[in-house]
Amino acid sequence: MKLSKAQESNASAFVEWVNSFDRLSHSCTQITDLSDGIILFEVLAHIDAKWFKLIRSADLSDNWVLKFNNLKKLYKLVTRYYEEVLGQQDFTDKIPNINLTAIAKDADADEILKLCQLVIVIAVLNDNNSIYIEKMQSLSQSSQHALMVCIEQVMVIVQGRSAEPGGNLPSMGTQRQASFNEGETVSRHQFESNRMALEKEELENAHQQLIEEHGQLRYKYDELEAEKAELKSRLHDMDSAVAQANETGKADFIMRTEIDHLKQDLQRSEDRRQESEMLLDSQSITISDLTKRVS
Repeated sequence: MKLSKAQESNASAFVEWVNSFDRLSHSCTQITDLSDGIILFEVLAHIDAKWFKLIRSADLSDNWVLKFNNLKKLYKLVTRYYEEVLGQQDFTDKIPNINLTAIAKDADADEILKLCQLVIVIAVLNDNNSIYIEKMQSLSQSSQHALMVCIEQVMVIVQGRSAEPGGNLPSMGTQRQASFNEGETVSRHQFESNRMALEKEELENAHQQLIEEHGQLRYKYDELEAEKAELKSRLHDMDSAVAQANETGKADFIMRTEIDHLKQDLQRSEDRRQESEMLLDSQSITISDLTKRVS
């Protein structure tokens, strides 16, 4: 099944996120590489090694039955984690069904994305979530946005907002629901805080680089001003010499040719000066804007 544009963005984001983890048995180049569950197991083992124990058989070849059994074990551990660790009772009743057979047999990308969403929410809600939020923060801006949308989709489901906006989950105790909500809020705020800090750092670097370029351009502009003044002086001297020669009847072709050359040089110098002046004005506006944004 062909993925929509949004799904393709999500798939690329999950591939980039998975590859941010160290010591994977192999890299992930496309979302279908996750169809056997091995890499997802390794990611989850990194998040909580006690809960998600790595399977020993890393070679499932093309046997879809073996892949299915591995995915089934993975899915069972994931849903139990939500229920027993995150306090989400009856979790499987709240989330859309994930077709593990379609993943194992056909590497169905849409179903893989559903499974990936459950995995990444575990990363941002576990006790060491700051580590994994930082990993997300290192990704491209497009991937960060896509992952945040995917995380929010799961949060909406588990908190029952679609059925009862703003209400607590009926099957959860108030204390557990409050704990889960607090974890979600802290994770989202921390992620957003890290994203803004990185964006500010990038703006500050761009600001500093532009100031340096502006200084170099200002120096070049001053040189062109000096060159223009020198050419004007030479042209004035040559005009005076020609005028004097005309009075004595000694003006010749060479002197007039030299004057023409000086005029051409002066025009080229003026063109370069005006171009530099326009760049300076443009950079000044950009620097002013960046200064306001990093303040």
